[in-house]
Amino acid sequence: MDERTLHRLRNDLNVVGVGLSLLRRQLEAEASAETLDTLDRVEQAFERCALAVALQQHGPGR
Repeated sequence: MDERTLHRLRNDLNVVGVGLSLLRRQLEAEASAETLDTLDRVEQAFERCALAVALQQHGPGR
């Protein structure tokens, strides 16, 4: 993956991360357990994507 693509992905992940944080803050007090469970899974998927991008950027030989 070229550096330009990685930069765009990092920017997109930052936007998604901020959105997830804001959503959690809004939902935590009033959302159902099922909704919070779904949000947990979305946050875990986000973390896996962020890790994959970081490994692409800082992987072996970089």
